[in-house]
Amino acid sequence: MKKISVILSAFSLIATANATPVVIADGSTIAAMGNSHKNERNFFVNVKGGDTSCTVITFPLADAGKAGNDEGIHARAYSAALAAFTAGKRVVITNFKNDSCDNASKIKLVN
Repeated sequence: MKKISVILSAFSLIATANATPVVIADGSTIAAMGNSHKNERNFFVNVKGGDTSCTVITFPLADAGKAGNDEGIHARAYSAALAAFTAGKRVVITNFKNDSCDNASKIKLVN
């Protein structure tokens, strides 16, 4: 019985480490954005409309990429956000860590 408990604990840790992606904004538009939120290594977008409970979404560098701190992925997310803001496009924003508005890492522009 102890062996089963250890195996279940291991699966629980793996599931926590590889959280399911959560869409935290779907079909929203970016009303404002900036290069840093609270003077940390991130950028932020203010979103409106669409399906979201967030008003401010942050993209921390620490959450960019599977291992985190991927400056290339983070820079491309900023570029995509800027393009969406400039063109008035709707976005889908995903958080790979949890369902908060503070750990976004993926942004997709949609029509």
